[in-house]
Amino acid sequence: MELNSITKLNDLFKNTSRALIIIVAIISLTSTLGYIYLFKEMSELQKNVLVLDKTGGAFTATAVDASYMRVYEYENHVKTFVNLWYAFDEYNYESNIASALELIGEPGKELLAQYKDVNMLHVLRQRNIHYNVQIKEISVNMNTIPISGKILLTQTGVRPRGQSSRDILVEFTLSDVSRSRENIHGCKIDSWIATTISQTQQTAEN
Repeated sequence: MELNSITKLNDLFKNTSRALIIIVAIISLTSTLGYIYLFKEMSELQKNVLVLDKTGGAFTATAVDASYMRVYEYENHVKTFVNLWYAFDEYNYESNIASALELIGEPGKELLAQYKDVNMLHVLRQRNIHYNVQIKEISVNMNTIPISGKILLTQTGVRPRGQSSRDILVEFTLSDVSRSRENIHGCKIDSWIATTISQTQQTAEN
């Protein structure tokens, strides 16, 4: 009789242990699945941000990786430099050059020396010339160290008796710096290798 009771107690203990193991396993599995679901939901929520406009209206916007947006800042930085350095007249030459030098490092000294060698401001005044620039193509490679890129531009010098243009291909590198009022993109041009690939000249008809 006692042996029978002990056997029953053992069987009950085994069954209870198995039941507990199954319950714990179910709880663990449920918790894991719940965590995975919550993680996915949080990831989706982080991709969307709520934006309030000035009128109090709300709308959602999709968040993107900062590095994805950075390439556009690099491109705009280089374009800004080109528009300042290659397009000017006698009235804005000095201010353009001063602003452009805030966007470039050591290469700016060499570029400035080239303008000084030809006495650019004097040429602008004496010959009544003004320069325009057109950016044809730009690319930035985010996978190089430092960041590198190329830009193709056309600079045109316009004077009363005609105009001359030159296509310039530039290879450049960039590095990050602190943002400032003068350098809102927070980067500087570290190298600037410009090559004139073609030139044209047009004479005004009398």
